[in-house]
Amino acid sequence: MTQKPRSTRRRAPEPKPAFRFLGFSEGWYALRADLSPMQAMAALEYKNSVSDWMMAHAVTPGTWGHLANGNTPDYPIVPAFEDGTGLCLLLKRPADVLRFADTFPCDALTTQTLMRAIRAEASVHRVILADIARIAYEASRQLLLIFGTVVADWDTLGQDTPDAQQLWLQQTSEALGQPTASAAEVHEAWVDLRLKDGWTWGDHLDLKRWRHPLLMPFRKLTEREQTRQTLVLNAIRAVAPLLHK
Repeated sequence: MTQKPRSTRRRAPEPKPAFRFLGFSEGWYALRADLSPMQAMAALEYKNSVSDWMMAHAVTPGTWGHLANGNTPDYPIVPAFEDGTGLCLLLKRPADVLRFADTFPCDALTTQTLMRAIRAEASVHRVILADIARIAYEASRQLLLIFGTVVADWDTLGQDTPDAQQLWLQQTSEALGQPTASAAEVHEAWVDLRLKDGWTWGDHLDLKRWRHPLLMPFRKLTEREQTRQTLVLNAIRAVAPLLHK
């Protein structure tokens, strides 16, 4: 009796699970990856990858983020499978949501859905990240106007180039996380994070190719740019105490 030859066809790898952005809930931005019971090993590897990402981006567990299979006490309820195979991720800062989506597949995350979530947070706090970013941006814009450089106001920026507005939200969030750092130290940390995210230096801002003219040491920036960055940081810190009141 002859055996049938084994098939030489390789099994197609399972598609990488995607997180779904669920919005803002109880102080957190919620995401969930629906992993079936057959993906138990993949779920463990995926969870480890997300944990590594959190560590690399200073998303401190319990403070700035929370990752778990299914729901856990002391954190908002995230709709998950009853068997606990849904991998749930909670993030405190919208900028971290954007950074996460740059690395991992993330469904239902658009500029519109994120801004709806930020507005949901606004209903909880009188002053939120977007308000602080707007104030810092306006301070920067007024300084540039003094030197004859005309830039769009905050609302126009959001309509015409929403990615640029998100970049300001990200910068503001990162500055808030460094309450005692100097403007130079905040800038150097910003450069390091952008380089890790895949940005490179360019002679002008290119959001599609991830190029930025300020990706250089603080000491190499012009005196005007150093002054602008110091002004922006001072504006952020002046309003920061109102963030969660």
